[in-house]
Order: sequence, then C-alpha cells, then structure tokens
Amino acid sequence: MYSVYTPSTIEDSLLRWQQICHWAQENDRCQQYQKDALVSCESGWIYFVQRGVVRLHGQQISESLPNLSDSSTATGLIDSPKDPVPSLLALVGTGQPFELGRDLQIQVTAHTRNTQVLRIHARELSLVPGFEMDTLQAFRYQHQRQMLRLNNLTRGRTVDQLLGYLHLLAEEFGEEDHAGLHIPFVLTHAQLAGAIGSTRVTITRMLGELRKYGEISISSGNKISLPIRKKLTWHLHLIE
Repeated sequence: MYSVYTPSTIEDSLLRWQQICHWAQENDRCQQYQKDALVSCESGWIYFVQRGVVRLHGQQISESLPNLSDSSTATGLIDSPKDPVPSLLALVGTGQPFELGRDLQIQVTAHTRNTQVLRIHARELSLVPGFEMDTLQAFRYQHQRQMLRLNNLTRGRTVDQLLGYLHLLAEEFGEEDHAGLHIPFVLTHAQLAGAIGSTRVTITRMLGELRKYGEISISSGNKISLPIRKKLTWHLHLIE
C-alpha cells in the first residue's frame, strides 16, 4: 500500500495501517490461512493482506498435457501436468486491499504460509481518519499495475510476455540478493501460464530459454531471480 505515497505522508499512512491492524485484531476481524487455502470472502467487504500474499484467480480450467518431467527437471522446476490451470488475475501483497464484485466468479487463495487477512466494511474505513483515502490510493495503484500487466500481454511473443510479467513481479515484490532481485515466493508453471494465458509446457520451455540466456536464475528452492544489472533485452534469438 505504501509505495503509492510521497515521503511526506508515508509515516502517517504506516501509523494509520498499524491502528487498523490493532482494531481488526481487537474486533476479531483477522484470519490466518495456510498456503493454498481458500480465503473466505464475500461482496460488500474490503479485505487487506495483513501478512503474506494472496492470489486472485478465475474458474479453473482442466487441461491434458504430455508428461513434462524431463523438461521440468531441465529447468529446475517441477510442475505436475495433472494440476488444473486457473486464470491468475492478481497477486496481492502485505498492506494491499482487495474486494470481490457481486457478479464476479473469483476465488482468493493464500499464496504463502501463514498468510493473514483482515476484513473491514466500507463504512468502517473512516474509523481511522485518513485511512479511507489511503485505501483509495492503494486501489488506484493496483489499477495502474493491472494496466501495465495488460499492456505486457500485448507483446507478440510468449517469451516476451513471460519475461515482462516476471519483471513486474520483481518490481513489486522483489528482494535484493546475490543473484539480483528475487521474487520471494514460488510460482508454479501452472500459475505463470494462468497469468499470461499460456500453457504449462510452453512456460517450462520458455523458463529454460530465459535461464539459458541469463535473463533469470532459479534457486534450489524454485524461486526466480532477475539480474538487476540488466535492462529488459527481449532477445531476438529466443524462439518459441
């Protein structure tokens, strides 16, 4: 939530966020979820990720793909072809809000361990003066990120879309380490495929290509890092 504010207001917004978290704890508005657990949500409420990351996805679409064990091992990531491929709509991190429309078929799932989510009704946003504006600013920031993501999907090649999406995640969630800027949670082939409208077998192949040409690295824990010393290069020799 805080990256959308100017330095002169960031301390105030942090204090308001702490007050809301304390209020939610006192009023039993916080819930903890384990990784991949469905988050209980209903329309009319605004939810905030108090800790961790949640993912918003559409209805799951089953698919039948050939065994990917050889190619998955080659890239350092393992993903079962039998898993359904949901359409990944967004990843929402700590301090960020989300809400569900009445007619939208969206599921919310905890993406990381011990994810905590608090809920607050729209009319309660004014309990802490200034917090309602913080929330509107946070939703505006999310809208801007979604526009960047949609623009990324207009790139012609899947490899460009995949690399662009990874850069967007690194910019928003990335943590600096010896390998560059790493995304601090695991993303499966299915989740990446659902994010850019591709298939797992294509994602497996593209990850191998991106790692081969030094655009990404993959840790033993299957977390993806991007070298911060490089700009987007969109190599012409990466062939789909």
